[in-house]
Amino acid sequence: MKSPSHGLYRWEGCRVRGRLLRNCSLYRKSSRAHAQMQSVKVYGLEKCSTCQKARKWLERHKVAHEFSDYRAQRIDAPTLKAWAKAVGGWENLVNRTGMTWRNLPPARKTPGSDPEWLLLIKEYPALVRRPVVVHGGDVSLGFSDKLFARLFAAGV
Repeated sequence: MKSPSHGLYRWEGCRVRGRLLRNCSLYRKSSRAHAQMQSVKVYGLEKCSTCQKARKWLERHKVAHEFSDYRAQRIDAPTLKAWAKAVGGWENLVNRTGMTWRNLPPARKTPGSDPEWLLLIKEYPALVRRPVVVHGGDVSLGFSDKLFARLFAAGV
């Protein structure tokens, strides 16, 4: 809604001489509302204990989210490539400490190209670090209380 007196949208916050006051109560309320309106998508495995902890944290802090088990609903190649790019490469996206990685034959542990990584993840979806959280265009991997508190600071 526009304010008739000065033509600013209410969600822009309080302004004094054209400067946005970030400590204005109107700004804080609108920032929280905006953060809560952004969709949060959590990708992981249904039976993964870390994914379960992450989902419980989101529920406890009333953060609306969607969960997708990527073993049941496979992630398409462009999305996986985007995740890898967002987190700094395939090496960061893949969990090399789990039993799935350890049980791979040595020849499979050195994929050299995007198609090879995609084929490996298609065969072994448990290789992707979990959970993958997509929030406001950002991609994060893993769960900890500190990480989620920082990610969802505006909504908490």
